[in-house]
Amino acid sequence: MLGSSRIALTLLVNEHGQVLTKLRGAYKGDNPEIIEAIGKIFKIELNTDH
Repeated sequence: MLGSSRIALTLLVNEHGQVLTKLRGAYKGDNPEIIEAIGKIFKIELNTDH
């Protein structure tokens, strides 16, 4: 399913349903790894300091 054979897969998906990136494991939306992945997709630097 969606190219994964593991449980707990976090996907970033665009408005067309295309998978932009996959991260193994379950993450909260404010996790630094998720923020970094979003920044790479949109080519922007996001602050990960809480």
